[in-house]
Amino acid sequence: MSGARKTEDDAHMIYDLGNLMMVDTRNYENIKDEELQERTKNNYQGMLQSLIALKDKNAKGPIDFDKPLLEVNLPDKLTEFPRQKPIPKPKPLTKWEKYRNEKGLRPRKKRSRFVFDEMTKTWLPRYGFKSIKHVHDEAEGIIEDNKGISVSEQKPFVQRKREKKLVMEKQKLRELNNQKAASKHLKAK
Repeated sequence: MSGARKTEDDAHMIYDLGNLMMVDTRNYENIKDEELQERTKNNYQGMLQSLIALKDKNAKGPIDFDKPLLEVNLPDKLTEFPRQKPIPKPKPLTKWEKYRNEKGLRPRKKRSRFVFDEMTKTWLPRYGFKSIKHVHDEAEGIIEDNKGISVSEQKPFVQRKREKKLVMEKQKLRELNNQKAASKHLKAK
């Protein structure tokens, strides 16, 4: 009960400085507004005095003018309040995270947004507007014709677009499988 402070004057007061809370156990029924205001003022002053006394008790050495003047380290809480919502459950690991943990691989550091492009000799964004991908697509305006296949049978730009679409769909499928595995994991618990 390091946070509680009682004297003879306020035997009806209970101070919980860890929660910055004070309980007045006196009866508040059938009292006038003036008396209620007086009690409130006295309770507030008592709380401030106990915080200042706590600051004086914890003061060590010379005054440090870099810190705020009324900074106080609060003691442990006397009253524990229940949580409004339960503690959140940890998210299940994805396939990659499980694999990384099994193999003992460390997480990769965050990559920078810009990449040096050898073709233009400048730094370009990794993705988005005027990204390295878009610059390279514009630079590859000419595609060599494969020998033996006529242009009418196979359109190289359309084929490149199909290949990109296929890669994106495969990635979406992997993401859906991960989500399905995660939802099974949550239902099992």
